[in-house]
Amino acid sequence: MEENRPTPLTVLEPRVTDIITSILSDNEARTPVFGARSPLFFDSHQVAVKTGTTQDYKDGWIIGYTPSLVAGVWAGNSDGTPMKKEPGVVMAGPIWHEFMQKSLDELSLRSSSPTP
Repeated sequence: MEENRPTPLTVLEPRVTDIITSILSDNEARTPVFGARSPLFFDSHQVAVKTGTTQDYKDGWIIGYTPSLVAGVWAGNSDGTPMKKEPGVVMAGPIWHEFMQKSLDELSLRSSSPTP
């Protein structure tokens, strides 16, 4: 079997990624639009997140990350018809939030459990 070890490629300086992460995880800044305890908010984790909605409301999406987890959710109709006129955070947010919360809780349990 052949093993592939790709060469890492730096596409952004760490300082730039830190700034982007800080902006995307600032719950206080997004509160006026999404509310203080929207699906973008987590009590015990800093999660950077971006939402999106097409102009015709056919697609809503959300993607977010922590240092140990990246997850995204798309919501829409498979036939391309519009959804209710709701933003991506309403369409995809609850699904994404539940997945992230359960996954982050599991990762926290694993990292705090002693190895046998």
